[in-house]
Amino acid sequence: MLISMTGHGAAANSNDHFEISVELRTVNHRHFKANYRLPDCAHHLESSIERTLKEHIRRGSLQVNVRLVPISSTHETTIDTDQLDSLISQLIDAGLINSANDAPLASLLQIPGVFQNQGQKNNKHLDELLLATLREATGSLHEMRCIEGANTQENLIQLLAELRETLSDVIEYAPHVTESHQTKLLDRVNKLIHDKNIELRLDSPELIREIAIYADKCDITEEITRLDSHLSQFEAECSGSPGSGRKLDFLVQEIFREINTIGSKANSDKITHAVVSMKAIVERIREIIQNVE
Repeated sequence: MLISMTGHGAAANSNDHFEISVELRTVNHRHFKANYRLPDCAHHLESSIERTLKEHIRRGSLQVNVRLVPISSTHETTIDTDQLDSLISQLIDAGLINSANDAPLASLLQIPGVFQNQGQKNNKHLDELLLATLREATGSLHEMRCIEGANTQENLIQLLAELRETLSDVIEYAPHVTESHQTKLLDRVNKLIHDKNIELRLDSPELIREIAIYADKCDITEEITRLDSHLSQFEAECSGSPGSGRKLDFLVQEIFREINTIGSKANSDKITHAVVSMKAIVERIREIIQNVE
């Protein structure tokens, strides 16, 4: 099955102290790349968050937004007296003030960490709640990417059917190309013999060898066989295990290479028209698989 690299997932949870919401957005990217917008109290979880994301996401550019809102009852704050006493002692030792009575309390109380939010300080389950919410959002994102991948797979199968239909026209006309080239070459040789009064036996080894070489150059049987094999591999990858985007991209390059060779070797108007149609289909396929994980 195919998985799209584009998707959105969100989840929200709460406990006695906080409300947490997680939003995930992904777009296509060659590798796994995550950008985080986390509250200060969650930065230490970044590695755990990334491990959770990678359980379902192999490739793609992710935007991870985590919002943490204290519930009203958790707004109670206390002063960390130990830290405040330490700051005052440092000011006295530095000779900036003579005693604790001279301490600039208004300024000291603005230093981060002097005020402690009791809800945050006492909530031992904040990390677990955040990661659980992240897993829910990741599951929602994965579900959306799978649905989009199924639609992509259906579209690709339709395009492959169009490609095979056009290829069948090439296969049907291919034998006539060699025959046509052989006939034209013999006509030219006969005309040359007649115009120049050259005595040349048409069964001469040299002439037969040249005709064989020329016929081999315009024979597209091998390219058709390889192209058919690549199309079969492409179909198998579409229905195979997730994470086949890179292999599909490689197969598209090989498919385009064989089609291009067929067009250059066949030297036939009918096959040229078919090749143009096949190239247009391959370009549509190439655009679609850029979004496949």
